[in-house]
Amino acid sequence: RRESNSDQKFRKLLFYPLNYRGICLQARLLACNGSAKITLAAEKGNECDRLSSDFIKNAFGKTGIYLVNLQKQPHRSMNDATTPQLEIRHPEVWELAARIRRDCIKYAVHSRMEDNSLSFGTIHFDKSQDSRLNELEAAVYDNSFFLTPFGRRTFLVDSDRFALIPDEFSANNPEECRRYYDFLYPNDDRHVQIDEIKEAGLSIVYGIDPALDSFLRRTFDNPTTAHSLPPLLRFFKTRHVRSDSNVMFAHFSENSVGITAFRNLKPAFANIFNFDNADDAFYYVMAAWQQNGMRPTDSLRIVGDKDLKSELLPRLREHLKNVAQLIFPAELLRMGKDAMQAPFDLVILPLCE
Repeated sequence: RRESNSDQKFRKLLFYPLNYRGICLQARLLACNGSAKITLAAEKGNECDRLSSDFIKNAFGKTGIYLVNLQKQPHRSMNDATTPQLEIRHPEVWELAARIRRDCIKYAVHSRMEDNSLSFGTIHFDKSQDSRLNELEAAVYDNSFFLTPFGRRTFLVDSDRFALIPDEFSANNPEECRRYYDFLYPNDDRHVQIDEIKEAGLSIVYGIDPALDSFLRRTFDNPTTAHSLPPLLRFFKTRHVRSDSNVMFAHFSENSVGITAFRNLKPAFANIFNFDNADDAFYYVMAAWQQNGMRPTDSLRIVGDKDLKSELLPRLREHLKNVAQLIFPAELLRMGKDAMQAPFDLVILPLCE
């Protein structure tokens, strides 16, 4: 059925369990701009082969039917994935966490009930394309496991328009946070959201692209969206800020570093910086250290990308006395043997609840 003009701007998703010649599969109908795409997802490779043989022989192949093997996902531009084989039989106990960046989407999925269930990876966007949203949509729809009805879906966004508002300033009133945002970013057309961080005694108010927010809400059932900083602030504050000494944390990702600083047990600084090389990452850490008036006896703890940590740790120790790698939470190793290589800010989410 061709969509009406009023419906064309919306992409619709319909899910059907089917049984075809004894093969259990899921059919997904995606309708957008007057066209439709049907994805048939089978759980076993030989079943997918049987389906391919049947549909190639007849006219179905001309109606936009695509076959997906859940054990061998046709990931689009995927790097650093632990495994392309992902079998999810009880999605209601599984969790999807993803971080949407300017050039990629990083994801991690795991089961709350099963050990060694973690799978993670990165899907890079085509830099030649102008629209990040179009690239994100293509990444999601080309990798059907994103559309699995997970029990929980959390999306972290790297918004560059945000403010940290202490509870003393906002009195836990969201409208006060919005007023601060409007003052800092007048005439801004972004959708304003507020994440309360009780552990740190503050809230973060930030703007998210309305088109991105709309895409996430119409594509996923009741998704949770949050700024990329709250998980780091919650985790560091509850797990590693134990005394009156000042401490700074640097979380290194592929081409960004999230820096948070605590003075006298309270958050004093938090920001995310993008970089193109390790020299820039080093500069951002040292500049943040100096800007926050950290003393020679204060601590710096680093976590995240293994290669960046190995390169920067000796250089940081040349200038700072108390620099060390953060100890990886032992309880997260139950997720899988590769948990330490997964995106740190995504796998710590269960510890931030």
